[in-house]
Amino acid sequence: MNIEKRVGEGRPATRFFNACFTFFCYDRGMEDLTKQQLVLLALLLSFVTSIGTGIITTALLREAPETVTQTINRVVEKTIETVTPKETTIREKETQVQVVVEKDETVNKAIENIKKSIVSVYSVDVENRKLYSKALIVDEVGSIAIPSVGYNPEFKYIAVYPDGIEYTVRPHGTYLTTDKITFLAPEISEDDTVTFTPSTFVSNTDLGQSVIAVGGEVDITLSFGRITSLPKGTVDIPATSIVTDTNSSVLGAVLINWAGSVVGLNTDIKIPRIYTDAPSLVPAIEKVAEETPEDTTTTP
Repeated sequence: MNIEKRVGEGRPATRFFNACFTFFCYDRGMEDLTKQQLVLLALLLSFVTSIGTGIITTALLREAPETVTQTINRVVEKTIETVTPKETTIREKETQVQVVVEKDETVNKAIENIKKSIVSVYSVDVENRKLYSKALIVDEVGSIAIPSVGYNPEFKYIAVYPDGIEYTVRPHGTYLTTDKITFLAPEISEDDTVTFTPSTFVSNTDLGQSVIAVGGEVDITLSFGRITSLPKGTVDIPATSIVTDTNSSVLGAVLINWAGSVVGLNTDIKIPRIYTDAPSLVPAIEKVAEETPEDTTTTP
């Protein structure tokens, strides 16, 4: 069966085309057509050709073997699969960028929160002063918690607070101390009305939790990681310890979560990846809050 029989000479589209073509080519003559009419004729031919191509293609596909239509369908499906992943990849990259930005903002807020509560403590002698440890502010009057290891109450200690002001610090109250931390209070002039920002502490810790170790001798340094172990207690590692894959750079490095709350405190620089967990420190800190320190004010 030839194409003319499939299309049919008596169809409306064919009759319309024949009428238009006869009008332009025979009744008027090609040489009598203006430029506008030639353009219209070209558009007409293009339009009719498109319709004819669609009709013929549809007719051929209807009578084509099933294997041919299956092949065409597979080509179309493969084309869609090839194009779609590109859009998906772009969306995934946009999502990843958004997540990274949100994480950066969260970390920045956490660091800003803890910076208000971290103090650098120096041991001072006649010749020089040396960084002893980092410390945490535990109440609004500026009492601080420092690691007990190596602390000597006979020595002089100076604490540099977040605002850059230095205070001499002495044992708090009745010399509150534990095997892990010791509390000191700043000597503040009677004329000074200073309010400090105490640290906040988590109530529990979870294995695999994301943490940030905040340390540094002069400038703050950060070490990112996770809690890798919560020991049940051994001779070398007590049950109140947190093992991480972070690296403490100084004694008293503070371990925080992404909200800026204290998770632990490094109380022994010889084991830089192990911290004393916050829940075990809280009872002593609460006791400090209840007790008024000895008169550590100085007369200007």
